[in-house]
Amino acid sequence: MNAYRPQRHESNILIVTTETVPGREIEKVLGVVVGQGDSFFNTVKARHRNALKLATDDFRHNAGILGADAVVAVNYEVSGVRGFWGLSFISQSVTVQISGTAVTLKDLIDP
Repeated sequence: MNAYRPQRHESNILIVTTETVPGREIEKVLGVVVGQGDSFFNTVKARHRNALKLATDDFRHNAGILGADAVVAVNYEVSGVRGFWGLSFISQSVTVQISGTAVTLKDLIDP
């Protein structure tokens, strides 16, 4: 089916690290989707949490643009860069990158 699929609302997109969505069948592979988030200030824990949120928001937005129902085979990568100079002190930045495969899922059929 080549019907136009409207952009998905980002909060409804499933994100899974597995290659399939349990109980669902993949209809079409849309392509690779990525997201990135950076955080420079605050505590280490807060930097990680902030960078993850920014990356996830970017990731969901990009998947939504493709019209994805889900993103499968998701990989999270976290890195820190020491020695970032900011506002007269040395800090450590945190970067989170997320990648996966955007897909559409076949509609569920009631038995």
